[in-house]
Amino acid sequence: MSRLLIESGLHEARVALVEGGRVVEVQIEDPSDRSSVGNVYKGRISKVLPGIEAAFASIGLERDAFLYAGDIYCTDPAEEENQDGLASKTRRNKAIDELVSEGDELLVQVVKDALPSKGARITAQISVPGRFVVLLPGASGVGVSRRLSDCEERERLVSVLEACRPDGAGLIARTAAAKRSAEEIQRDLGRLIRIWSEIERSSKGRKAPALVYEEPSLPLRIIRDQLSEELDEIQVDGKEIFDDLVAYLDELDPELRDRLSLFDKPGQLFETAHVDTAIQKALRGRVWLPSGGYIVINPTEALVAVDINTGRFTGSGDIESTALKVNAEAAVEVARQVRFRDLSGIIVVDFIDMGRPKNRKEVLEIFCSELEKDHTRTQVSGMSQLGLVEVTRKRSRTDLIRRLTEPCSCCHGRGRLKAPKTVCLELRRSLLRHKEIQPDRAFHVLIHPQIAEAIEGDQSSILEEIETRLGAPLELRREASLRPDEFEIVLE
Repeated sequence: MSRLLIESGLHEARVALVEGGRVVEVQIEDPSDRSSVGNVYKGRISKVLPGIEAAFASIGLERDAFLYAGDIYCTDPAEEENQDGLASKTRRNKAIDELVSEGDELLVQVVKDALPSKGARITAQISVPGRFVVLLPGASGVGVSRRLSDCEERERLVSVLEACRPDGAGLIARTAAAKRSAEEIQRDLGRLIRIWSEIERSSKGRKAPALVYEEPSLPLRIIRDQLSEELDEIQVDGKEIFDDLVAYLDELDPELRDRLSLFDKPGQLFETAHVDTAIQKALRGRVWLPSGGYIVINPTEALVAVDINTGRFTGSGDIESTALKVNAEAAVEVARQVRFRDLSGIIVVDFIDMGRPKNRKEVLEIFCSELEKDHTRTQVSGMSQLGLVEVTRKRSRTDLIRRLTEPCSCCHGRGRLKAPKTVCLELRRSLLRHKEIQPDRAFHVLIHPQIAEAIEGDQSSILEEIETRLGAPLELRREASLRPDEFEIVLE
């Protein structure tokens, strides 16, 4: 059974997808800090960088956005169709400084949210997604989502799109368009044409940088992009958003209206479905498997490293069968965690070494099969002899961990602090330098209680050496407001 849970309130909107009783996807949005992906802006080019074939544009966000040269001109969706709707971008031969100049104004759309160290990624190839089709102003031709594999259905959709394609625009049929009538598709397209007309009208009367079009709220986007016949139930916590969803479905997809229900215990939907518990577990680095093995997930700046371990599981046969069992469980769980945590970029999974090619193939097939359930595009490389599998997953929004946490003020996001002995030795070196520079000055030390306990206990030999070389007892004053790896020498 597949359920979509939607919780919307004053302070946040949350959506969870539950499959077979397990939470597989969670999205969270702060109404005051919404994702900018899909928004259309009137931007102004602030810098052109021929060396990297890109430009920066001011669009009204905190940081200037990044515009790659290949994202300036539209492609033909019939030539380069992409899964579930958005046309692929093809590099043009013209250099970036032949395409734009500083001060130029142009319409752009955000395709990736900003990161703490990077601005948003934008494109000048605007796409307007609907329930069944995507409108591509400025493109030509038609395409069909790669997720639709039935040849006859693909041909039918191409015919429908060609018959209704407006001049000066391309169209792509989304997965949800399968088996939909021409009338339903045309009705959806009519909405998109009206939206694009409003974008054009609005942009003409605004001075860059300016927001021209804002994507709907998270619940409406999820219904538009992910609602399918496979969903058995949609539960909503929040009367206002429930009414909005009813109106949306009544207009575009009345057949799915009866699957929508209002949860009768306000504020308790995620708790009742154990989604909150699952989110808390996702904040941990270790995930246990049914056999007793476990997965360790370590996001870094450039990639995500996932390590598989046998843990408490010792097996009942040889080491190969033990590794196969743990790896098979891990293949399912890693795919779920990738979706649940919204991991993206390069993901390297280190499965337990297996000597038999047949076993490596079996684990890889399980992993790929589970990843096919993901709505976000992924690509999987083969498994190496050492058990390494490389996955690339498209990133558009900030992952779950970054949305819910912030870097530690003590370790600054490294995840580790200096050991007490290391801090004690640093204190020793610093004190001896002070004594050499100012031999006649008295001083005391402000230090974290944890380090004070260490230098007076296990590391007392360091304290004894300091006092011997200083020629006087060292006054330690405990200061809990300091970080454990911090100390302060105060001259008197």
